[in-house]
Amino acid sequence: MDSSGGIKELSDTKYLEEVIKNAPSFDSFSSKMRLTINLDGKETSVNGSLKMKKNDLIQLSIAPILGIEVARIEISKDSVLVIDRINKRYVYVPISTLSFLANGDMNFYTLQALFFNELFLPGKQEVTPSDLSAFTVRQENNKATIRLKKTKKFDYNFTTDPNKQLTNTDIFALAKYQLKWEYRDFKPLNKQSFPSQMNITLAGIGKEAKAQIDLSKMGTDKIRIAKTSVSGKYKQISTNELLKLLLSL
Repeated sequence: MDSSGGIKELSDTKYLEEVIKNAPSFDSFSSKMRLTINLDGKETSVNGSLKMKKNDLIQLSIAPILGIEVARIEISKDSVLVIDRINKRYVYVPISTLSFLANGDMNFYTLQALFFNELFLPGKQEVTPSDLSAFTVRQENNKATIRLKKTKKFDYNFTTDPNKQLTNTDIFALAKYQLKWEYRDFKPLNKQSFPSQMNITLAGIGKEAKAQIDLSKMGTDKIRIAKTSVSGKYKQISTNELLKLLLSL
């Protein structure tokens, strides 16, 4: 019996297996993108594109006018790269130096899972049936809340809908910081379904930061994506400088 007095349709293990099975099976993804950022009540929207190659690269390109790129965010297994093409500057950060990720046992594969609408186990490349004992499942009203039993400094909660599709991922740190990643408006894609809207909220950083990613013309075939080489004409700035620029907007 579950806490609502009903009988569970599936065992916790079987339920998790269904959630994993519903995760995207494709290795590449591309789409047009509308990115809306709300920082402390000030909202800005730009057009662009999102490209992803599984276990390799995630690229967000900002191209507000006539498809001309003005900025790029690139996440790879070893680094995060942010390029400002207008002012010819960039930020390059090795993932190994991001202590808030390392201390929480997070890595590239965690970030990848957030973009790919997947259940994840921090520190591992993917969740396999042998990992299912690491989660607890609370089923109620055809939905479920999934939690990781043992973590370092972060707590991880996942929420699913009646279709056993992941709709929310919440990451909490030190009872102060929270990353909330919501998946909405699922569309058919490659014989599965994929969210055409992602809502991201970051709390505990002083200013409330929100982002909404609206995706259209989604596809999984013939996608060209490669790691970016930065021109010597660009000036490297620090992560702190970038954060100050963002927070001053």
